[in-house]
Amino acid sequence: MLSILTGLPVNKQNDKLFVQQFINTDAAKVICGSSTMKMFCRIQNITPEIKTVFEKNIPVAKYKIKNINLATEGVITLNECYKYLVGDKIENSDAVKLGDLLIEKQTINVFVGLSQNKDSSNYKIFGLLTRIEIVNKIVDFLKQKNKTVNIFRL
Repeated sequence: MLSILTGLPVNKQNDKLFVQQFINTDAAKVICGSSTMKMFCRIQNITPEIKTVFEKNIPVAKYKIKNINLATEGVITLNECYKYLVGDKIENSDAVKLGDLLIEKQTINVFVGLSQNKDSSNYKIFGLLTRIEIVNKIVDFLKQKNKTVNIFRL
């Protein structure tokens, strides 16, 4: 089983509930999104380890959080992951790792916060789908592959 936490709840009062539901799953855990990571770490009272590495001469932040299997940037990684799932060649190593986990696991829990990202208006300029749009595409893809997908929205 795999559980993915991405996005913030619309109502900040639900942050703790959202994180607790995610943490209580008996599954490999992935967090997608820097704001999501900040919320998670604040609720869990932990500090993430952050380092910058270069992929194809582009600086990329890599995150390590206690008891989390993979922690990544959000919307870009999710968009790249979808491309990987449908067979496109990509160079985003975190998107490949996420895609491999989605392929490997039969049951996937997606905890998606519905709060609007202030940068979402810029996504279209760069050919990116918003968090909600790309999560829906990934979920549809997984269901077509006969995966069990549980979606929790706040």
